[in-house]
Amino acid sequence: MENHISVLFYARKSKMSRKGLVPLYIRNTIDGQRLEHSIQRYVRAAHWSAAAGRVKGNNGQARQINLYLDSLKSKVLRLEREMVLDGVAVCFDTFREKWLGVKEAHRMLIAIFQQHNDQMAALIKAGKGYCAATPERYNTSRDHTRAFLQWKYKVAAIDIKRLDHEFAADLEFWLKTEWSCSHNTTIKYISNLKKIINGCIRKGW
Repeated sequence: MENHISVLFYARKSKMSRKGLVPLYIRNTIDGQRLEHSIQRYVRAAHWSAAAGRVKGNNGQARQINLYLDSLKSKVLRLEREMVLDGVAVCFDTFREKWLGVKEAHRMLIAIFQQHNDQMAALIKAGKGYCAATPERYNTSRDHTRAFLQWKYKVAAIDIKRLDHEFAADLEFWLKTEWSCSHNTTIKYISNLKKIINGCIRKGW
């Protein structure tokens, strides 16, 4: 697997303590952006090899810290591998969240679809646009999408991050075969779903 993340360990000599100890830092670089922080380990400046990115020598302290550095590098590679296997884009923001253990709330397609339809109905009630028949078309698209999820995945909801081209292609096939929709009607339902997905993209979801 091609690695997208480079790992560097370094001693920050500008923060040397009165006892001559310098803190060690890890720097993960993704697409030119740096994520760096202290690893809460300290060594004497003279004992650090900047070229090797490791502590010099073979004494107990050197071995212990170097093993810890190896474990951190292995963690970076493991997280990157997990992201690739999960189909998550390896970029600065996604890696930062995974590295720091930030838990992002799941955003489910049908719930987002329903929120869109509720907002559309509220706008119509307030006289702010859309014709009266529009919400009904989107409600039908929502119901068809929900039925498709049950048919294909045996679930009532799906995280929007799982959506891909295969999902859209299978939905089109299902509408034409299981529901006998014409090509033009199918495209209308797909277009309604596309509006929901584009909204999610614009929000960075």
